[in-house]
Amino acid sequence: MVSLHTNHFRFRPKGGDEIRIYKVDFGPELKGEHERRLAIRELNGNITQSSKKDIKKVILFGTLAFTSYDFGTDHTEIVKINKQEFPISLTYHSVVSFDQPQEISPIVMQFLRQVTKEAMRQRGFLQVGKVPRFFNTQQLVPVAQEKLKAWPGFLLDLNLLQDVNYTVNVDTCTKFVRSESVNDMINEQWESGLDEDEIAKPFNSSIDQPRITVITLFNSR
Repeated sequence: MVSLHTNHFRFRPKGGDEIRIYKVDFGPELKGEHERRLAIRELNGNITQSSKKDIKKVILFGTLAFTSYDFGTDHTEIVKINKQEFPISLTYHSVVSFDQPQEISPIVMQFLRQVTKEAMRQRGFLQVGKVPRFFNTQQLVPVAQEKLKAWPGFLLDLNLLQDVNYTVNVDTCTKFVRSESVNDMINEQWESGLDEDEIAKPFNSSIDQPRITVITLFNSR
């Protein structure tokens, strides 16, 4: 007898098993990213008032809006920003079912990756590097004898599995970071007699070899 264990978790939106995708036209008046975010916030407020439930949230992703709310085929919503009214047009694009098997959609995968990244950020985990590995720098474990710090974290990999649809695979991981700063490393190498080219080589992204990843902290973050 073989026991199989999995750490795949299925995506399921609040309010149903489907997410509708709409193409959004903000018009010429709302050009800035900040104004468009405000417009989507006002749109969510209108939906909450009409549906009486705060589960129909619209999430903007590029020029597309993802929501469990049914706007129909074409819809125009009036939103107020700084006491001025602006129309937002939503045109039906497609629907994603989280209950029925389907072909993979690149735009949906990108959207779910962004949702996952934001969910981890809200819990104090930040993505380091291009691979979806998330670490909490406030939970570091010092390894003093090796001049290292160990960051606990998670690796989140999105998949489209047969019969269970969109899922996220969660696994634990650890990142080891040197305690000394880049400036300390450069000064140490300079004092040891290395020239500028030898010191710069590990930081040169044009060279196909293992390189040093530099993590910069701003305002204690």
